[in-house]
Amino acid sequence: MWMANHDVDNQLRAQALSLLQAIDTQRLASRAAELDLLIHDAEAREHRRAAFDARDAACYRLGSAFEPFDALDLDPVALVGWLETQAVGVALLAQHVLAAPGASITECLRTLFASPVGRQLRAIGVWKRWRWLHALYDAEVSAFLASNAGRRPERWKPKPPTPRQRYLCATIAELLQKEPPTFSTRAAAFEWLREQGGNPRFTTEPVRPDIADITAALR
Repeated sequence: MWMANHDVDNQLRAQALSLLQAIDTQRLASRAAELDLLIHDAEAREHRRAAFDARDAACYRLGSAFEPFDALDLDPVALVGWLETQAVGVALLAQHVLAAPGASITECLRTLFASPVGRQLRAIGVWKRWRWLHALYDAEVSAFLASNAGRRPERWKPKPPTPRQRYLCATIAELLQKEPPTFSTRAAAFEWLREQGGNPRFTTEPVRPDIADITAALR
């Protein structure tokens, strides 16, 4: 977890005070009423269109909150990095808000992500998502092994490898600069893939960026 230093805390408090002084409360109340209507419409539309599991539905609902603010084109990886930086990220955004009176949060985030520090935020997002996806993959493998199919390997192990297994085997072999392996059974391919990490994206963990490089942009 990123830890903001004392200087960042002080700057964040000062910028928050400046933001509060700059807010037009009447305009904010009007926008809040508009937002309530947009949220109600987006939620109703989501319930009509979401025919998938609870996790997908939750992802859709969150995305629908960005739609009324023309924010669907925001870089999702940079957004992950911004969220990971916590107070530092808020202070960075506050700088852009104060520098562009009247600009929307979407516009300020878009400008922030396009800036030099935005590239650093994206690198943090790449690292964070890699760690999360790696843990998710491990959980999915464990869930499969604990499922009915996983507990009854005699039903699937003797079968020929699936197209996805063959593709992953060839991709991993290429990354490892080895000859692509050939397997006659799904079980042999499964065990080989598990030994190699299962998915080529998890072969090498991205470098974890240094938060100090981003904190320097606040000075």
